[in-house]
Amino acid sequence: MINYNFISSKLNNWQHTKFKDNVVYYTGLTSNKINTYIELIINTIDNNNNLANVLKKIDNNFSILIFNKIFTFAAVDHARTYPIYYSFHDKMYYFSPQADEINKNITGIIDNEQRLAFQMSGYTTSSNTLWKNIKSLNAGTFAIFKQSETPKITPYFIYSPWKETHINHDYKTELKIEIKNLIKKLIKKANGNTIIIPLSAGLDSRLIASGLKHYGYNNVKCFSYGKKNNFEAKAAKKIAKKLNYEWYFCEINKKIIKKFYQSKTFKDFIIKTNDGAATQGIQDVYAIYQLKKINYIKCNDIIVNGNSGDFISGGHIPLELLKNDNFSLNEILNLHIKKHYSLWGTLLNKQNIDVITKLLLEQINEINFLKENKNYYAFLEYIEFHNRQCKYVNNLQRTYDYYDQKWKLPLWDMAFMGFWAKVPLHLKLKQKLYIEVLKELNFYEVWEDEYNIQFKKSSFYMNFLRNIFKALHIFSDKKTWHKFDRKYISYWTDNLYGYSFNKYKDVIFNKNDARNSVSWLTLNSEKLNLNKHWQE
Repeated sequence: MINYNFISSKLNNWQHTKFKDNVVYYTGLTSNKINTYIELIINTIDNNNNLANVLKKIDNNFSILIFNKIFTFAAVDHARTYPIYYSFHDKMYYFSPQADEINKNITGIIDNEQRLAFQMSGYTTSSNTLWKNIKSLNAGTFAIFKQSETPKITPYFIYSPWKETHINHDYKTELKIEIKNLIKKLIKKANGNTIIIPLSAGLDSRLIASGLKHYGYNNVKCFSYGKKNNFEAKAAKKIAKKLNYEWYFCEINKKIIKKFYQSKTFKDFIIKTNDGAATQGIQDVYAIYQLKKINYIKCNDIIVNGNSGDFISGGHIPLELLKNDNFSLNEILNLHIKKHYSLWGTLLNKQNIDVITKLLLEQINEINFLKENKNYYAFLEYIEFHNRQCKYVNNLQRTYDYYDQKWKLPLWDMAFMGFWAKVPLHLKLKQKLYIEVLKELNFYEVWEDEYNIQFKKSSFYMNFLRNIFKALHIFSDKKTWHKFDRKYISYWTDNLYGYSFNKYKDVIFNKNDARNSVSWLTLNSEKLNLNKHWQE
């Protein structure tokens, strides 16, 4: 008999049921279908192919754990939107949606290499956490645990951006069909409930909003947040007006956000959304708090953001590949590390880069990719998907879980991901195919030039001061100016005042070259998990 201990999440987003001799914990699945899924899984437990087919047909963001006398079954969805962590300790298996909760019950052995990755990027790599003896299921995998045996972990969905189809393939037509399918699928899942869209000036949330309007779904409300008169909000207001959707602006200023960051609510949020594999996302935590407070968002509403359309459509592929797509493997990895492992400039040294390179190569080798493929740029997409996207970016959904709010991620649709995995590099660079198709579809005419409001600094005063300081750096190189900008000015120009989590004096007297506000949040997260951070 397998000995297990399920440690519940600090958030109220998992349910519990019993089915025959099985104890089941799950999230993201409806109560009227859970027994059907459980029975299908149990009946196919000895056949990996059939199990994979069952899981692929669960068209939801979900996680599930099934315990019985013989085995424990665990599975996460294709994008790991609800993580499952596990550990075997003292003849007992521990499972939890949050790794730090397991660490409270066992002796967690700190993984110093993963700790370094966390410090440099805000997240760990592959199935690892901050502790050597606590692991996570990767996206699109299921596992079968038996007492004292190594768990058998099997992928049922692999995001494989190296599988290009023929160069003459009609990608535009296929993408239009995929967009139609995902919008209609969202409409079906919403089932008449109000959809709430955090609307920005970008492509992804605008696609969701205009697509819903195009296909006749009018029960939609939008909101934006940030500094007064910021360009994102200006564009969103104009788009929402054209779509005839209600729109609300949640203003954030220094006084408001500093008070919120000192509140019991925010401190409780930080503790409850901590997980031990990625830094918490605080992007819209104040906005949701305020909108719930004024009843703009109601309990049955469904929040739908645009994550992660920019990534999946190629927006994160380094522009260096425009000039040369024949980089070596090490050059490719250096591009990735430079972009995503630079939260603190002083940590970006040769010794640390070598450690991160080793970790990323180990992750790539988990699927024997090197043996069969030389499309090295696809490494960047694969490792970013499993690391940054499935951990840090998906952690943004915990905001909605904290407020007990339903949510959907239509741009993480499995078929949509499968489509983008086969699109060639030249159509993904600078999101070429994505932008062309969105403009051709031009849902409800909100893709015209007048809706593409360009970035402008919202504060005339701060913009004026910034230009003065920039002029004083006229004889400095760009690197020196950008470092000065990050250290002394970004605290005041950040649209969300994310730096206000700290005191200004702490920011300007720190000598470790913080990249942005997430750098500081990661320090706090490291301390929360390991009792102190690397700068103490």
